[in-house]
Amino acid sequence: GGSYNLSTSSESNRFKIGAEGKLTFTPHFNNEDWSAMALLRYQMHTSKSNSQVVRIYELPSGITSPTAIGAFPTSTKDTEKGMASSTGRSADENILFNAHASYKSKYSLGFSMRIDGNSKFGPSHKWAAFPGISGRWNIIDETFIRSWMPEVVSMLAFRASYGINGRAPTTDYLYYNKYDTSAGYYGSGTGLAQYGSVDGMKLDDLRWEKTTSINLGGNLNFFEDRLTIDFDYYRKNTSDLLMTNVKIPTSTGYGSLSWYNAGKMTNDGWELNISGKDFIKVGKKFSVSASFNIAQNVNNIKEMDE
Repeated sequence: GGSYNLSTSSESNRFKIGAEGKLTFTPHFNNEDWSAMALLRYQMHTSKSNSQVVRIYELPSGITSPTAIGAFPTSTKDTEKGMASSTGRSADENILFNAHASYKSKYSLGFSMRIDGNSKFGPSHKWAAFPGISGRWNIIDETFIRSWMPEVVSMLAFRASYGINGRAPTTDYLYYNKYDTSAGYYGSGTGLAQYGSVDGMKLDDLRWEKTTSINLGGNLNFFEDRLTIDFDYYRKNTSDLLMTNVKIPTSTGYGSLSWYNAGKMTNDGWELNISGKDFIKVGKKFSVSASFNIAQNVNNIKEMDE
């Protein structure tokens, strides 16, 4: 039969709850040239979701209720099944430690460590650590620089940072064998029966996608910061790149993997920002400001499983 006069009824629910706790520490120094601060934070989230859908077609004109008498779809596609339901549950936790210290606002150093846990991974890769470090040198405050630097220069600084970030898949229950109770139908007429099958391969070796970033930059300001120039160069190396619906040989018994660590990628780029504030000013009510930006970014796939 055809698929005309299709009616669909669906319902979905999602419940999410989280908690967060913070501890901050600001030490006192007798030498006021020094300042520091430390933060310890804990976060957790847990969520549950469920959904269901009913579809029916070949309904009489004007009838929209999917519970009316009509033809029941027998497609095995998730978007065309006559009846389907799903449920999901996930949890994640993270602990963040962040510390920052500076001396005379001339030298600044920061350190962070984040530990993440996510239920979407198996026991071997559920937890991962992501460190970071950053520094800044306001060289304009050095006596040997200020002594010969023109007065129009109000800021000259260099900064650098290194860190690792992580990404997790968005699908639940990847570590478990799942079953589809409406995988298809066999028989015909009144003898039509539904059967189930294993829905996807158990992914017990799935790993966090990790991106290691290096950033080098500088600031050059003029005329009491009315003209600012910022430059950044960055390089990002991503390993265990997460991809979804990756095709695999059908000889395995499956057509694809829902998620897979497929390869490595690099991302190189730079960015230049120039901004002028009130560089033309007439009286108290008229002024002109402008900004200019130029950037380049190059992505390269270094390794990709076929």
